[in-house]
Amino acid sequence: MKILLLWLSLGSLAFANLEVMISHNNKLISVTKKEVSDLYLGKIKSIKGISVTPIDNKDSYKEFYKKVANKTPKQLKAYWIREMYKGDRIPPKKLSTAKINALPNKRGKVISYSNGSIQGKLILTIR
Repeated sequence: MKILLLWLSLGSLAFANLEVMISHNNKLISVTKKEVSDLYLGKIKSIKGISVTPIDNKDSYKEFYKKVANKTPKQLKAYWIREMYKGDRIPPKKLSTAKINALPNKRGKVISYSNGSIQGKLILTIR
């Protein structure tokens, strides 16, 4: 019985959707998975000419990077060590869902992700 419950709960996590949200007052309408990946890996600083600041969500961190950048936490840590050593990139700040929702609304350049619990304008659903 325990194994069945574990299998069902893991199965539901595998099919859970992640949502990429941006502040309501930002003019960005939609993004691609590649643009989001590049933004969170520090390869780009703007999407479609609009500068945005990525914020990592501590609650959905592992799932997001696995689905978007195809990286495990260990691979991601090694990536950021290399990038910081080169001196040209730093990783996004990590905040909890509650802290992301508490950010002032006037910060229209913030982009983050969640499994549906962030307040903001939905710009991408990642399956």
